[in-house]
Amino acid sequence: MGKVNPLTFTFHIKQDDLYPPIRIKIYNVCDSVYVDLTGYVGTFYMAPISDKSTPKVNAGTVSITDAENGEAEYIWQIGDTDTPGQYYYEFRFTKDSKTFTVPVISPGIIYIETKIGV
Repeated sequence: MGKVNPLTFTFHIKQDDLYPPIRIKIYNVCDSVYVDLTGYVGTFYMAPISDKSTPKVNAGTVSITDAENGEAEYIWQIGDTDTPGQYYYEFRFTKDSKTFTVPVISPGIIYIETKIGV
């Protein structure tokens, strides 16, 4: 529960919910190992699919939960999930002024679903 689907990079959450966090585990397919995030600082971005230039979450703080095994998460803040819809997201990791972004190939998508009776 709460992890990004590794095949489609999709995540579902209900409107106004702040749990579970969005979690990722970064695997380098080139050399078949998890990406070591030791020393990296992570940020999270989320913007409506209709307008990527206006982020709903802009450089949110990412917690690296298991650096050696490439695990990190973004803990939702009040207001992040208040608007139902489809959003693109990405995690960015920076170390020594060098940045890499996940997902690399296809955009990640978050579905914020309307609650029943809202």
